[in-house]
Amino acid sequence: MLAGFGGNVGGGSSGFSTSPEGKATAVAFVGAWNELVVAVRNYKAQDVKGGFGRGGQLQVN
Repeated sequence: MLAGFGGNVGGGSSGFSTSPEGKATAVAFVGAWNELVVAVRNYKAQDVKGGFGRGGQLQVN
């Protein structure tokens, strides 16, 4: 069932990826993905001084 669904999606997107609109959309998604990867790599975990639910102050480690 899923194999048929994936095949239909792949076949339907081939024409879209060759159009100017499709290329612009693909570039936008790739750019957003790259920015997400950079943000996740630079993410710093945070702690709440005083504990959660106790009125603590949020600070970066």
